[in-house]
Amino acid sequence: MGITDIDDKIIKMAHDTKTDFRAVAKQYELEFWMDMSKLNVKKPLIITKVSDHISTIESFVKQLIDIGAAYIGSDGSVYFDTSKYTHYGKLQKSQESTEIKNHEKKNEMDFALWKRHKPNEPFWETSWGIGRPGWHIECSAMVSKIFGSQLDFHAGGIDLKFPHHENEEAQSCSFHGTKQWANYWIHIGHLHVKGDNKMSKSLQNTISIPQLLKSYNANTFRMACLMSHYRYTMEYCDEMMKTAEDVMIKFIYFLKDANLYVNNSQNQNVAVLWPDFSRDRSRQASWRVVGNVAPNETCRCPSDPSGVGKFKGVARWRVCARLAIHSYIRLRPTYAQMMKWTNEITFEFFNFYEIAPALWNNSSPLHKNKNDIHDWCL
Repeated sequence: MGITDIDDKIIKMAHDTKTDFRAVAKQYELEFWMDMSKLNVKKPLIITKVSDHISTIESFVKQLIDIGAAYIGSDGSVYFDTSKYTHYGKLQKSQESTEIKNHEKKNEMDFALWKRHKPNEPFWETSWGIGRPGWHIECSAMVSKIFGSQLDFHAGGIDLKFPHHENEEAQSCSFHGTKQWANYWIHIGHLHVKGDNKMSKSLQNTISIPQLLKSYNANTFRMACLMSHYRYTMEYCDEMMKTAEDVMIKFIYFLKDANLYVNNSQNQNVAVLWPDFSRDRSRQASWRVVGNVAPNETCRCPSDPSGVGKFKGVARWRVCARLAIHSYIRLRPTYAQMMKWTNEITFEFFNFYEIAPALWNNSSPLHKNKNDIHDWCL
């Protein structure tokens, strides 16, 4: 995880309060980690700070200059040349530049990699002059130092998709000489207050973590987040939190009962519980898996064009999950018994999958009898 401790807002606040920018950044960083701890969020394994990686950033910028992907303006600032990168706009079609218009840039969409020194700002000496890193280059340089020329996931707010992530991708691909830097971009939706207003300090409508925890516990808020798709806006309101609270209560009681069953503390007759688990029920569950996958489901891969391997893996996981819940919590069978049931059910499921294409193509004898098809596809 990257910590941006060199930023326009931080520099301005440091100047206004006559404080070192590092002290300002440290204050907010500590508050952030305290809030994350209260929400039961673990710290990442690696944490990087911009101020600790200035030499890495400088080397990154120099390499871009050397390969012709960036140029030095007459004022000493360094700009990325978007005309040299043919894939600019892959995340989002290029919009109007967010950079202040000036005559130092060759193209309107070019962005600053290194900003010339201004009064009351921190600065570092480089071969092209004194100044400080631009916003976009900081992340690319630190991430590349750790993960190299490619990483699987890169996350950030939806508002960072353009220009920040677009620029990160462009300068990183140019630096490493690759067509793809981040394989998957995970853009997180904003938290809104009721009424569709984005929660932000500028609007003075924020609810701090300590304020939140006065009314609800951390796990309730985490459940509320899980109930919302990560890409979409999440509306914070009492109704949403109450719903999440109800779901949490159900989970708590389920886990409590499960623990009692596992430890033989629940006074239940196993014979009475037997109907809760049957191979017929689990077979029906496996058929429902079939019903959820269309004939043209896009789950193909080069090594398995038919998609059978991946599909069977998903189905087996679903069946085994149901078996595990019923058998371990309710019946506590031996391992051999559980595996026998699992293999019987998944064997029948696999046989069904082999005849499924015939059903889809209307060429199976079963297709002539609607009742038989219904029995198979329950």
